[in-house]
Amino acid sequence: MEKANVAINGGNGTDGASVTVNGKDGKDGVTIKGTDGTNGSSIVVNGKDGKPGVTINGGNGTDGKDATITFTKDGDKGTGSITGLKDPELEKRKTKRSNSSNYSKLCN
Repeated sequence: MEKANVAINGGNGTDGASVTVNGKDGKDGVTIKGTDGTNGSSIVVNGKDGKPGVTINGGNGTDGKDATITFTKDGDKGTGSITGLKDPELEKRKTKRSNSSNYSKLCN
């Protein structure tokens, strides 16, 4: 039976440092990479098949390479979802919808 392990790579002057946590099957589970001087840092969370499932890239702020969150796809079909995000415009839309509804009632 294999054990899970943690690998720490101090970087080699070209690549940034990284930390990888492997599952007990030996496949990469999570990798955190520091910037290499050109690209931003990244976090990769792999699925049980060892392939990237979710990737968060810090971007480099230039050349249109902004930060991204990427989910794996099954062909053209997306496989990920994001839940629990706060919608800062929600209260404004509720108020606007409520006011619009009240206005309609007054006018009819």
